[in-house]
Amino acid sequence: MSEEGGAVRDSELNEIQVEILLRYAMGDSSRQVARCVKTSEATMRRILKEARESLGASNTVNAVYLAAKAALI
Repeated sequence: MSEEGGAVRDSELNEIQVEILLRYAMGDSSRQVARCVKTSEATMRRILKEARESLGASNTVNAVYLAAKAALI
């Protein structure tokens, strides 16, 4: 499924990637997201980057959109 700004590939997000994207979708800050998933901000950002790459997203907002559109979150 192709979308402007990225393409959702045949991929599945792991549980922490889903949680991170859900938290961003709810408007949480990076600090809040990291605290929620019980990791450092640096680690959370690395996991988020992997999720963006998996989704073919150009940025976090695009990743949230693509994951929601594909019913991954």
